[in-house]
Amino acid sequence: MIDLSGKCALVTGGTQGVGAAIAEALATAGSDVILQGLNENDDAKAAVAACKAQGVRVDTIYCNLATPLSESLSVI
Repeated sequence: MIDLSGKCALVTGGTQGVGAAIAEALATAGSDVILQGLNENDDAKAAVAACKAQGVRVDTIYCNLATPLSESLSVI
């Protein structure tokens, strides 16, 4: 396994599906993670909990990357 301690990864689509699995794998390798998703829902909460369980820092950004950031940003 690669040691990503001290690194930080931004995972777009990281609040569900494949993105959440990638975020959890990065967290397992020691990387802090920032999860981006459209909104806070049960899938997003589960993805955050799975990453936090690895003992790393986890932050979220909820926005639609298909629109200008100033129009879609809800949480940093």
